[in-house]
Amino acid sequence: MTNHPVPRCRNFGGHSKLLWLPNGRTVAYLESSWYGQIVEETEEVEHLRLSYDRLRDSALSASESLGLLRSMLEDHTSCTTPEQT
Repeated sequence: MTNHPVPRCRNFGGHSKLLWLPNGRTVAYLESSWYGQIVEETEEVEHLRLSYDRLRDSALSASESLGLLRSMLEDHTSCTTPEQT
């Protein structure tokens, strides 16, 4: 798995997955806090795939992502825990 953070102003519309099936078809699975939906229509899937490609183009590279995560960990390494009574 490769993590590619994207700018906050970008949104792919909730949790979405593009699934490439063994038979060569591509379907999309869209999920929100209220429902999940499988999209099978070729035109709609292609639109979602193009949206995903644009979003991915705005994401950090794998090495930039790793640097960001390391920086965030360094900034937040100390964690205080409440005293146990």
